[in-house]
Amino acid sequence: MNTPNINELATRIHENNKAAGWWDIPRPRVQTAWLVITELAEATEAERAGKYADLEAFESDLAKDRSLVKECRRQPPGLRDTLWSLSFRKHIKDTFEDEIADAVIRLLDFAASDGTGVYLSTPTEEELSRTNEEAFFEVASDLTNYVKEQHSDGYLMCALAQCYAIAENKGFNLWQHVDLKLKYNATRPKMHGGKKF
Repeated sequence: MNTPNINELATRIHENNKAAGWWDIPRPRVQTAWLVITELAEATEAERAGKYADLEAFESDLAKDRSLVKECRRQPPGLRDTLWSLSFRKHIKDTFEDEIADAVIRLLDFAASDGTGVYLSTPTEEELSRTNEEAFFEVASDLTNYVKEQHSDGYLMCALAQCYAIAENKGFNLWQHVDLKLKYNATRPKMHGGKKF
């Protein structure tokens, strides 16, 4: 999947998140920044557990796994999952790639909520050379500076570039995982069933 128009993607994410209720109550900037950091913590936990996305199994389920179709039919009407969302949960949700995609979705939502113009730079050699832990620390540092300095969009873009570098290092298509997670999130109830923020 090619790199999308980042500004259009950020706007779409923010509009979808507003419609889903995530911005009904104004959120402090520090809370929004912290939510990005929690996604990185979840990515660390996924990596520690060796939980990585299996796109081949995901696609295979969609093509032929009748057991998932039967599972869909056993659920009461109105609560039926689609084969797609069941396969997503089985092979992609809560994996390392999924959590990095979540962090990027939150970064883009944050930028659009602040009216920040979004751009994506090619990761530098320094960004590409960092371990995941170093990269996560850099993202946290960038977000801290962004919150403190108010509307210094360079920090958000550095955080975004660092997430892109993580994906490059791990050899996965970040934008494919962002797209998959956005499709999955569209199947979820308002505020994902009752989360407060």
